[in-house]
Amino acid sequence: RCAEALIGLSDVYFDTGSDNKAVLYAEKAVEVASSNAGYRINLGDAYFKVLRYRDALEQYEKAKELGSSKAQSRIDRVKAKLGG
Repeated sequence: RCAEALIGLSDVYFDTGSDNKAVLYAEKAVEVASSNAGYRINLGDAYFKVLRYRDALEQYEKAKELGSSKAQSRIDRVKAKLGG
């Protein structure tokens, strides 16, 4: 239930190539702290890595709404993958 610990676990799994576990823990972190734009960026990155582009786009757009300056470049990258 500690969002910082959950996102930390997600980061470790992301960096070590355990992509599905990275998604799992990032999802849990976002459940606990849904207004944290950085956690949503991390979740979007994990989704992107497992080819869940639409899910990634949704997280990046929410992060942008929450004020993330990192979101727009990621939104553009996903839209390019999706063909639009």
